[in-house]
Amino acid sequence: NLHMNDLRLKAEIDWLNAQGVTQISTSTWPLTANEISRGISTANAQSQAQQQVLQSVQTRLSNNRESVVQAFGELSLQTDRQQLPQTFADDKLAGQQVMVGVALTERDWEANLQATVKNDELIDDDSDVSFEGSYLAGNYANQWLIAGKIPAWWGPGHDGSLIRGDASIPVTGFTMQRDTQTAPTSRYLDWVGPWQYQLFAGQLDDYDAVPDAKLFGARLTASPWQWLELGASRTFMWGGEGRPESLSSFGDAILGTRDNEATAGNTDDDPANQLGGFDARVQLSSLVNVPASVYAQYVGEDEAGGLPAKNMYLAGADYASSYQGLPYQVYAEYADTRSSGEVKGVSYDH
Repeated sequence: NLHMNDLRLKAEIDWLNAQGVTQISTSTWPLTANEISRGISTANAQSQAQQQVLQSVQTRLSNNRESVVQAFGELSLQTDRQQLPQTFADDKLAGQQVMVGVALTERDWEANLQATVKNDELIDDDSDVSFEGSYLAGNYANQWLIAGKIPAWWGPGHDGSLIRGDASIPVTGFTMQRDTQTAPTSRYLDWVGPWQYQLFAGQLDDYDAVPDAKLFGARLTASPWQWLELGASRTFMWGGEGRPESLSSFGDAILGTRDNEATAGNTDDDPANQLGGFDARVQLSSLVNVPASVYAQYVGEDEAGGLPAKNMYLAGADYASSYQGLPYQVYAEYADTRSSGEVKGVSYDH
């Protein structure tokens, strides 16, 4: 029912989207099986390569039968790993790790319990055993509610996200999102097109800057035209040791008011530390019949005038084609994580 960050699945859907075969958003993960099924139900695969990739996605979905119990395990060995995750779904953060788990899938709910023992960790924490990827989820009225410690991805990039991606460890908490991203039925709102939201609330672990801080976030995407997807994202840290946790401070955090008081030294009154920004992807296959897309994202570490400030930028382009029936995709991606082009010690420094 729920597909966590999956590089092969994302690559195949992105390829089909660029070819104009499907219109399935891959900018917000987890991605649901029902949304993928909705997208491929109207697919028009003509070439051998298009049929091959579409069949691969369909095979993946057919494996998610009702009432399935699975046990699984994995051993991962890496040498000389010196950098943070570099691509989508890169979750191998230790020199050696062993993972075991069990999963149960039903029509409207599923559970996944997995434990990973790590050695020579890239990111240190207080335990060698991790339960990242474990969750319990239920679906009602086209809404999924997920409780657990799951990865997330917000943005159009291939290698990274400026706000939520695989460069950060999954956070224990609750996530809510739509199952299928159908367009509104109201004649006043149908112009929005297929849309998705994701709400998140969780508790940070091993965070030393403000111990016991909480993390909240929201993302909204819409495709008013087949060739365009727009997204808006925002996260904020709230509460924790030495920070206000009153209802009024939470309201201030949501509204973004009084967010800069820490610059005057009033850290006890600063309600939140936030990130926010916008992103877009343009599919050129729907505009000029070229199997390519361009995309961009910008996220601010601060706020000024109600809009993101001290901005970071990401931009890229990709091209999907085939050679002798074999599909391939190439892309180039650029990211600037300075603060509006300058090194100020602000970006991601809480």
